[in-house]
Amino acid sequence: MYSFMSKLRTLPEAVREFVHNGAELGFAGSGGRLSIAFAYEVIKQGRKNLSFVSAGTGAPCLDLLVGARAVKKAEISFTMVSCLNIKRAVEKKTVDSRGKRSTYRLQIEDYSNLAMSLRFFAGATKIPFIPIRSLRGSDIEKIRTFMGKGKMATMTSPFSDKTRIAVLPPSEPDVGVMHSQYADEEGNVLALGPAGSDGWLLRAAKKRVVTVEKIVSKEFVKEHKVHTFMPGFMVDAVCEVPYGAHPYGLVDCYDLDASFQKDYSEKSKSQEGFDEWAREWIFRVNERSEYLKKVGEDNLGRITNQRFSTGNIFVGN
Repeated sequence: MYSFMSKLRTLPEAVREFVHNGAELGFAGSGGRLSIAFAYEVIKQGRKNLSFVSAGTGAPCLDLLVGARAVKKAEISFTMVSCLNIKRAVEKKTVDSRGKRSTYRLQIEDYSNLAMSLRFFAGATKIPFIPIRSLRGSDIEKIRTFMGKGKMATMTSPFSDKTRIAVLPPSEPDVGVMHSQYADEEGNVLALGPAGSDGWLLRAAKKRVVTVEKIVSKEFVKEHKVHTFMPGFMVDAVCEVPYGAHPYGLVDCYDLDASFQKDYSEKSKSQEGFDEWAREWIFRVNERSEYLKKVGEDNLGRITNQRFSTGNIFVGN
């Protein structure tokens, strides 16, 4: 007999339950489905020695976590020019207790966007490796850091053409994280916008946490089932976090907050500047409502889609 099981958690509860020191986090983010709020909470709870995986769209969360000294290595396909904490961490070496330079603070294993997406597909479908026609002969193949020989390999096709082809290992993060528009308490997630490799990343993860703009009824999900992105039985926790992608945008909900991003970028020019920014926007903010109040009602109104502000972005779809 079917029994109802609530997947509803507060954001602090979800991080405490699923993210431990040394965990590997996978951040989805196509179409604005980037859970900046989850990254904030990981920083606030002081998690350390994390690994990070993403098909590129998670770069803003990686930049936050690197600024907070929470991540030691990352497998990612590209970063953004505004990600100054990442830039600083891969360009400057740390200094050991004897005053000698040792290693880079952040180790990155660089892949293409397609390569990371295929690795998530392999992780989701539980296959031991996956072929890819690109990468051979590129710097992505030649330059290897912490993964070494495990980054990629080549093999001969077992079929008649005997083609030599590159193969990649699967990626199966401990926790997959995404932000979306709606979910019900059972974890059925509704989403708008391009899918990218978000679905494969979540399916590849051992645990899946989705933050959403609003928790809705089971009837609402049924009414708009055409927008179902993840079924509840595949989701471990859902957290209601209004404007959870801020300062980035979310399809049909709100645009990016350019002034906030500009301030973050300016503060991130130095580690000291980022630390002060984090004290103001992460450590001194106790509740989500306090964060939104600090962002400002006028500022949120300026970036918010009118249909979203009236309560149902699916009207007219």
